Amino acid sequence: LLGLCGLLGSVAVAATFGTRCPACGQWRLARVRAAAFGYRYHRCDACATRVKRRPLYPWEDASGPADDPHYRPRADAGRWAHPPSAVDEAGTAGTLLANHRRRVAEAPQPPPRGSIGEPIAPRSPPMRRLALCLAALCAPGPEAGRLADQAALKPYGGLVGPWKGAGLPRRGSTKGSWSEAATWAWSLSADSAALELKLDGGKYFRSARLRPGKEPKSFVADVVLADRSTRAFAGESGPREALVLTSDGPPADSLARLTLTPLHETRFLLLLESKDADGTYSRLGEVGYTRQGVAFAAGDSSPACIVTEGRGTIAVKYQGKAYYVCCSGCKELFDEDPAKVIAQADERAKAKKK
Repeated sequence: LLGLCGLLGSVAVAATFGTRCPACGQWRLARVRAAAFGYRYHRCDACATRVKRRPLYPWEDASGPADDPHYRPRADAGRWAHPPSAVDEAGTAGTLLANHRRRVAEAPQPPPRGSIGEPIAPRSPPMRRLALCLAALCAPGPEAGRLADQAALKPYGGLVGPWKGAGLPRRGSTKGSWSEAATWAWSLSADSAALELKLDGGKYFRSARLRPGKEPKSFVADVVLADRSTRAFAGESGPREALVLTSDGPPADSLARLTLTPLHETRFLLLLESKDADGTYSRLGEVGYTRQGVAFAAGDSSPACIVTEGRGTIAVKYQGKAYYVCCSGCKELFDEDPAKVIAQADERAKAKKK
């Protein structure tokens, strides 16, 4: 049993670090040849020392002339190396033999491993190989990107849910007013997260997809306008999480700037502006949104979404216990791997207590 454990241990060490040379101490010993139930012949890539040993036995010197044959390249002996003398050179067998000899002569033949005079290829140091393996195991997976996007979008995660809006071209006047309905929801994938806004009856655009930009507190919105064309907006969040997004080069009297201002859990404003020829912005209208099903001044006592910590409105169950999510996107992510989502929520809770 002890011998078996020693053999398994030596195999594990050799697989990780290579084999250590008994002469120079470097892990550069390469096996050249092995005989069945006999010696294993090795040569060091660093100091060229030749050694041999049998399984579970100590190293022995292999530099003598009796061991030279084990370090010479093997002779190329194949089926056609010594053909019978009775082969008819003009027949089919002779043609096949001639073709085979021609192919062997034309094909480049690299020196076999362990041949004398063969250039020794450098091997990576064992600790470097181990470091590369650990780096590959510890590298963050694609899920880290999704969690980072969620953290960047968290100030606007409270918008998730259905809203009813009233639009006014000018404050204090109902002339030209309109009404619309809006729904915010998370869009979650394996490596990214975004907030999607869909409008029913929107006067200037139909939908928008809000995602984090490259810089901190920067955001990008891909907007589908009322005529179904698309336009990209980009900007940064300011005081009180007011988000100002602008688009470069839109046509005159067209949507050029969006200003999203969250007021509280049940109210937010969306200012729509166009850009004049002199570079100034003009008001197209402003929409005031109120959360559906909640009184204007009511507080929020809803449970937290287990995925984004937003306003939980949809109940889900796992192993007999009820949890809440805020939208269909979070529900899909929870249903895909409930145990992982719950574990991540527990880690966030522990981090808050520290």
